Amino acid sequence: MGCGASAASEQPAARQTAAELPYWPLEAPDLSREVPPPQRLAKLLENRSYLEREEHVLNSFVVRCRETDENTDQAHDLLDHLALELASEQRIACAAFARFDKNRNGFLQVAEIEYMLDYLGFPHMPEDVTSFMSTIDREVTDGQISLEEFLQCVGRFGGTCKLFEMRRKQIQARGTDLAEKEEENKDHQRCELLACGLLEDEQASWQPLVSKADLTAAANMEPCQREAIRHVRHLARMNHEQALPLLTERFTHMGYTTSDMWMTLSWIRELAPVIIHVDLKTIAEFLRKDTHYRNQFETASSGGLLDTSVRDKWERSLFGAAYEGAEPFHRPKYGVLNVWNDPQGIYGCEQYGDSYLVLKDLRLRCTLAPQDSGGLPAQRLAVLDYCAHSLMEYTDAELQEMVGLARHGREKIGDSQVVCQAWGKYKEVQIHGEIDLSKHVERLVVPERHSDHAAEYDDLAKAKGWQITWAEEMERELEQKAGGAEMSREDFDNMLEKIADQGEAKEANLEAVPEAAKISA
Repeated sequence: MGCGASAASEQPAARQTAAELPYWPLEAPDLSREVPPPQRLAKLLENRSYLEREEHVLNSFVVRCRETDENTDQAHDLLDHLALELASEQRIACAAFARFDKNRNGFLQVAEIEYMLDYLGFPHMPEDVTSFMSTIDREVTDGQISLEEFLQCVGRFGGTCKLFEMRRKQIQARGTDLAEKEEENKDHQRCELLACGLLEDEQASWQPLVSKADLTAAANMEPCQREAIRHVRHLARMNHEQALPLLTERFTHMGYTTSDMWMTLSWIRELAPVIIHVDLKTIAEFLRKDTHYRNQFETASSGGLLDTSVRDKWERSLFGAAYEGAEPFHRPKYGVLNVWNDPQGIYGCEQYGDSYLVLKDLRLRCTLAPQDSGGLPAQRLAVLDYCAHSLMEYTDAELQEMVGLARHGREKIGDSQVVCQAWGKYKEVQIHGEIDLSKHVERLVVPERHSDHAAEYDDLAKAKGWQITWAEEMERELEQKAGGAEMSREDFDNMLEKIADQGEAKEANLEAVPEAAKISA
């Protein structure tokens, strides 16, 4: 029943479109106004009795529809909005199912459910998995959860926003603002993100887990930057899929479970901080006066190799022709992924400075390398959601240090000095698009040895709107966050009881849409 063996034995080819997922919803929402509003509402409520409950995020639309005069344009407008919201909910839920259905057989099985509960911040011991399955596995009691059972579960839970509530709290605790902002032109954004190589199901999968600012910034990248991301994503998607069986086998040989592997990949994708080491004595004044963090093509300075002709050659190797003839401002900037959650930053990056900036709202614009990228080919690059092949290049010690952080959502403190044994073995990040110092920096972390400049650095952080944290304070903060947001077992049991009650009510026809399916005048 477990999915680890099948994931290791046969891995599907990388997809080129969302439609290649067997359960991806292809039908567009019905916005026809040929039937009266009461009939439209009744149709939308078919098999969605959970929309009648106040706990669901879309219940207010149902209530407003019924309070609106029948056969009015306002009623149809509300129903159009509800239909579009339901279509969006279904896509996000299907993308979540795809994320958890690791062997892509169309069902969630024991190992996948254990990972899902862990990922969502729910209790995930064997007895919790059993309780969850017995509550959700109702359509056909076969020891696995189908897509339809999963969609009903999400609906009874209150919608995808509530499903991901604990995970969002874990992400927000790391400085990302996931609050809803002004409405975007979603169709335009979808097309621009497709141009970046983000398939529709990948966009739906990211949507509840990154800020609106992140999505907008990715959609608004320059053509050269979109081409660079698209180039790497297409390669990384294929290489990730090919590496997954090998990575599964490696984790097993190291004594870990497939759930540990998936939680490690999830840690990289959503939580591992993207940072840039800086030498404050050298650049603090430049940071104060400037609006953006800049690359060596703009500054004619570098903590590494300062040779723009060599850097240009390296970037052609990494990103193809994407940046040929590009303006210096549009070229990538370089940072590092703090995969070991080290409050001191990453050992081995001292040549760039021992302080560091923690970045935000740019995860969709990042590409990754397993080490310093100088001279690497594009095939060794990854993106945050497709990086299994990159993990295959980690040493056992590097993996062990990271798995200890990621498994069971513990987010403990790591030590990069224990595992970084050679220069250049940090996990480099290439950031495409701007790094606006007022928008894309969450905080500045400074070692205590710079305390004699405390007033100067406090003023810098205040001027830019950053938090400033001393390294020892950062360590204490990370220790306090260890474990992340987790649902208590009592709340978990109550949640399952509520879902079970709704399922029994549906089966007993106690929640048939009442005459009240009509929109009252």
